[in-house]
Order: sequence, then structure tokens, then C-alpha cells
Amino acid sequence: MTAPATTTRPALRVRPATLADLDAVSAFLARSLGGEGGPARYRRLFDYAWLADKPNIGALIEHDGRVGGFLGALYSRRTIAGHPRAICNLSSWAVDEPCRRASLAMLKCLLDQRGHIFTTFSASPQVAEILAVLKFQTARSHKLLFTAAAGLVRRPRGEPVEVTDGADRVAPRLDPDHRQILDDHRPYRCGHVLIERGSRRCYALTIRRGHGARAFADVLYASDPQLFVDAIGAVQAPLFRAHRTVLTGIDLRWVDRPPAFALCYTALRPVMFRTETPAAPPAVGGQPAAGALPSISARDICALHSELVTTYG
Repeated sequence: MTAPATTTRPALRVRPATLADLDAVSAFLARSLGGEGGPARYRRLFDYAWLADKPNIGALIEHDGRVGGFLGALYSRRTIAGHPRAICNLSSWAVDEPCRRASLAMLKCLLDQRGHIFTTFSASPQVAEILAVLKFQTARSHKLLFTAAAGLVRRPRGEPVEVTDGADRVAPRLDPDHRQILDDHRPYRCGHVLIERGSRRCYALTIRRGHGARAFADVLYASDPQLFVDAIGAVQAPLFRAHRTVLTGIDLRWVDRPPAFALCYTALRPVMFRTETPAAPPAVGGQPAAGALPSISARDICALHSELVTTYG
């Protein structure tokens, strides 16, 4: 009489993915997620130049010597409310069926990196549920959409609006922080607009999203969103030159006074974020102690260094 055969599940190893894994990861994502462009599309997603010392390109599952799962990460450093912050944008989560039990281990591998603000702009409903349990906050992804008719709207009374567009023309007029943002995005097909009205200035960076008649110029960043909206009649023509679309969208959560003639588009996936603030001394007398970082709100979150740039830019 022989003993019954036993089966053992193959060992799975979860580890950070490095640039050396990029070819294998790109091929895996092309097979798992599809889409036009094949592996080159996904290589471009993580082969960005705005941060030289990337901690990793995400986390992967090794299964029988191959990639069995991957969760991508794009890193950046930005000044928010006067303080430098490290940001990790999560994207492109795919797992083969035999490796599903290690899915959350990939997420933990990335979230264990302390001192980062974690963001995602494309979470599926299932992923959004997981992230909510892990204390990610959800912000409305509603967009204010302006049509070509916005160009016919009378501009605000008072001081005139001056608009400069094009990277080479805008760059010399920016402060060092915004000049760095512009330079980070030169390799991509982004629109750059500087709006000036009296003492107020707004630098805005846009990409083209969508297809055909539904394509729109999406504002990924605006240093003064309300000025951008107030001056929309003067901005439409420069954005048409940059993206060949008559529609412009900006996040509703950034705008204090939405105009009556704008449309509201609500079909995008939610914006989700979680802050990991380094430990700081306790507050003294009700005021934050020296060295304490200010809290992050939904208004501070933007897709400036995210997969939206490397996908659509």
C-alpha cells in the first residue's frame, strides 16, 4: 500500500522591483493588462526621468523564476505648503491566478516605505475597497468641463489677463520650483500655460486625455486654480494649440467658485491617497511644534508625477 501523494504549492517570493526587472515586468503587464503598444507602452510608464534615484519601480511576485504579479510605483519629490514631500503613485496592479495569495504582500511591500504620500488615480472598485480598509482617503474625481463656448464668455472685469503658452516661452517667467516642474515634463506632450492678472499668477500643466470627440485638455496642476477658471476664456485657444481639443477639464475639488456655464463630469475613477508623516515633536500651546509637517488634504493631491503623465503625455 502506497502513501497518498501530497501536493505542495510553489514558493512565491515578494520583493521590490528594480530597473533591472523592467523588461520582464513590461512583458508581464502587456500580457496581463493588454492595450496598444505592447511591452514598450509599459516600459515607458516606469522609465521616467524626473527622479534619478528611484527607490524601486514597484513590487513583484517571483513564481518559478518568472514574474507572477506586479504592482507599479512612480516616485517624485514635491514642495507642498512650503515643505518637501516624497510621493509614491501606485499603478498597474496585475497578478496571475496561482499567485493571488501574495497580492496583498506586494501592497504591503510598498506601503511599508515610511515618509511617503501614497496616491492612486485609477483604482478599480475592488482595489478601492482594499485601499479604504488600509486608511486611504477618497476624494471626488469630478471634473469641471469647459467647452469651446467658454472662449466666448466675457473675461473678468478689472485688470487685464495675460496668457503665455509653450514650454520655451513660459519657462523663463517661472520661479525655481515651477521651472523644475516644467523641466521634469519636457519629454512629454504636455501643455504649459502661464496666466497673469495683476499680482496673481497661475502656472498650469495639461495633458490630452480621452479619444475622438471626448478628448479633453486635463489640468494636472494649477498653482492658482481659481484664476485658471476665472480666465478660462483666455486659456482655451492656447490649450487648443497644445492638444487640438476644444474641451478643458480641471478638478472640481480645487475650485472655490465654479462658474455656472461649466459642465460636471463624474465618470472618472476616484482619487485616493494616504499620508505617511514622519514622527514630529508634540504640539506646544496648541501650535504645531518645530519640525512638524502640515497635514495633507485632497486639494494638495495632483497627478503631476503619475502614470497619467507617462501614459498620456
